[in-house]
Amino acid sequence: MSVMRKPLPAVAAAATLVSVVPTLVLFAVVRRWIVEGLTAGAVKR
Repeated sequence: MSVMRKPLPAVAAAATLVSVVPTLVLFAVVRRWIVEGLTAGAVKR
């Protein structure tokens, strides 16, 4: 019989970092292209 335990705060914090950090790094890398695309789409020609 297995009993599920609540994760320890350290484990929850580590899981949060593992999921959030790659997203922030990717956003930092492609931020320039995101802004260029948004501004190019907003200008009528």
